[in-house]
Amino acid sequence: MNKINILDQLIYFQKNIRDEEDAYNLYKGLYSTCLINSLENKNFKEFFNLENWGLEKLVKIFDNQNHYNKCLKIFDDILDDAFKKKKFKSVTPKKYNNKIAFYVNNLQIILAHVEVFLNFLENIDQDKFSKYQVDIFTITPLEKVNEKVKNLCKVLNINIFSFNNLDPKNIDLYASYQSIINFYSENEYKNLIFLSTVNGMSFLSKSIPHNVSWFSLKHLSNSFISLKNIYSVHNEIKFDLVENTKIFFNKYKPNINSQLINCNFIDKKIKFFTINREEKIRDGIFLDCVKDVLSKFPHSTFSWTGRHKDSFIQNFFDQHNLSQRVFYLGWIDIDKLGLKHGDIFLDTENLSGVVASKCFMSGVPTVFFNKSLFWLNDYQDDIKNNDSYNFIEQEIINDWYNNSANYKNNYLNIISKLSTNKEYFNNYRDLSIKLGKKYFNISSSKKLANLLFENMIS
Repeated sequence: MNKINILDQLIYFQKNIRDEEDAYNLYKGLYSTCLINSLENKNFKEFFNLENWGLEKLVKIFDNQNHYNKCLKIFDDILDDAFKKKKFKSVTPKKYNNKIAFYVNNLQIILAHVEVFLNFLENIDQDKFSKYQVDIFTITPLEKVNEKVKNLCKVLNINIFSFNNLDPKNIDLYASYQSIINFYSENEYKNLIFLSTVNGMSFLSKSIPHNVSWFSLKHLSNSFISLKNIYSVHNEIKFDLVENTKIFFNKYKPNINSQLINCNFIDKKIKFFTINREEKIRDGIFLDCVKDVLSKFPHSTFSWTGRHKDSFIQNFFDQHNLSQRVFYLGWIDIDKLGLKHGDIFLDTENLSGVVASKCFMSGVPTVFFNKSLFWLNDYQDDIKNNDSYNFIEQEIINDWYNNSANYKNNYLNIISKLSTNKEYFNNYRDLSIKLGKKYFNISSSKKLANLLFENMIS
């Protein structure tokens, strides 16, 4: 069987993936064969294009930590073998103590990890920051870098270096990575810090060993334990993502007057919504819950977001005759359009996200799974052991955490109460704001940002 036929089959089988097991089996089987063939043929451009394709089409389509762990371990093992066979070579550049570089794959769209990063930079003590040369590497062409990023970098005197003069769709990733390695080595940087990005991390960490570290977001914080020479900055100094997320939230001050929501309890014309990437929404348990909610409240609607109108999600609602009450909003820029795109925010099952946390803190009733990576779950013991809540607030907390094993029913029970009980709804909204103010504040953000920066330059 020749290479073209294998690639054609790979695309064919990808389009027929039904579940996470299908995706993993395709990854470890035919997809891995394609990767190995590319290396054997020394077609490195194809190899790294396949890495990107696999991440988007086989890994992120079921965006949870366990799936990441299994798939990326396979990729890393393939790369390890390639380095042992001298397909690629490692370099040991000289280090200049006052120079560090951050690698941010995509600077065109302000995704959550970029927003965290920008707020992290703003919170570092500027006297300390000014003593170091801090640069940003990216494969986003300079003319397409987001203006918000450019403006902050100008204020902080940060240089942005793009290693791509082509359209991202036509980029030679291998050439870009080689350019990064050469530039990094020639200019004697002390450390190359990956910001959450998965693409290229395994290769660059092996190419410049002992020089690469990783500033990850939570759902990836345990996904790369098997990868050599990579560590998560926040784990290195004993911080979990809940602490890192504070960097993002410090400037977000909820305005209860402008964000106040009153649900339509009379005729149940409730607007449920989620603002998430399509990879998170494309989850069987979450979609089943949305289906159950729409069935229970026949006058309600559900709106969802994503970078594209995912056919899996669309087909799910078509199959259950719900498409007339489900609306795709496209990609939402919350800085411009705000958070209120419905009455009740439905968070996804596994990963959660920064937008869900911002909605929760701002008073948009946000329903989350008690087994997910929603930030509040990390404070569960502290919240449960606090006896200062009123009767209804205690009921809400019990609904969150008292039956963790039956997390799907918990989730649906909370949605039902929010949709039918105005007093519960109002207390839920107010408790969300109260907890947001308690656990996120400016002083802890500044302290954390400086500790992280010290760790990066040490």
